[in-house]
Amino acid sequence: MQNLFILFVLVLFLFLSPTYTISFTIEAQELHCFYEDFEESSSVYLDFQVLKGGNFDIDFLIKNSNGNNVYSLQRSPSGQYNFFVRHKGLYSFCFDNTFSSVSKKDINFNLQSTTRGKLAKQPNDSTIPKDRENLAKKEQFVKLAERLERLSVRLDELRQQQSYLKIRERVHRDTTESTNSRVLWWSLLATAFIVCASIGQIYYLRKVFEKKQNV
Repeated sequence: MQNLFILFVLVLFLFLSPTYTISFTIEAQELHCFYEDFEESSSVYLDFQVLKGGNFDIDFLIKNSNGNNVYSLQRSPSGQYNFFVRHKGLYSFCFDNTFSSVSKKDINFNLQSTTRGKLAKQPNDSTIPKDRENLAKKEQFVKLAERLERLSVRLDELRQQQSYLKIRERVHRDTTESTNSRVLWWSLLATAFIVCASIGQIYYLRKVFEKKQNV
């Protein structure tokens, strides 16, 4: 039972990594930042997508706890980045719309972090019960932890890709609906113009024939 409990804790620790998905609106001439505290050796994944507004572009900047730039994009409609934390502390993720004078932007931001490399270490003798007969050997325990960690990495990558594709699908759907709406209104306007032109031509021809009959 104790061995099963240890494995259960391992699985929870590996798979329940912090995940944040935020949708927000940034006004014109505005800088909007998010802050997160990371431990050293953490794996951080993020992606964002401009859903609506202006030319679907935004400036993006990541700074570490020392104030140094980690990653940046300019006038980008979307971004996707993965990095390992080398300096623990508070990291900032800033969206800059100060270059826009009138357009506000709707943005979806996804952030995930996982601490790696701690479970694969060999446990101390003090943490292993003396009754070793009912427990796996230390070597088997370490191998199992390594396999769980590799599986967790693959699942994280899959979850990240699914999140990114979901956002992309939403953007493309909104763009398609907007295009269809514009085509509909343009078709109605063109139809109204043709009807008005036809009525005008009929009225003009009637006037011409009436003048000829009077003559």
